Amino acid sequence: MVDFYCPAARMAIELDGENHKLTDQKTYDGYRTKLLSAYGIKLIRFWNREVKEKLTKVLYQIKLALPS
Repeated sequence: MVDFYCPAARMAIELDGENHKLTDQKTYDGYRTKLLSAYGIKLIRFWNREVKEKLTKVLYQIKLALPS
């Protein structure tokens, strides 16, 4: 399950905490990214800390990632 999904844009957003730095979690995250990509879904990731401390930057990156 992804944290946020926009069907119209076929884009998903994941917010990652510290556990995503663990080797097993990194491997699983890579698998999920490839799986979603195979279904034509673009996945972008942000660290929880980025959202809390740099929300404007995160929102801008999301805007750039949206299809034109």
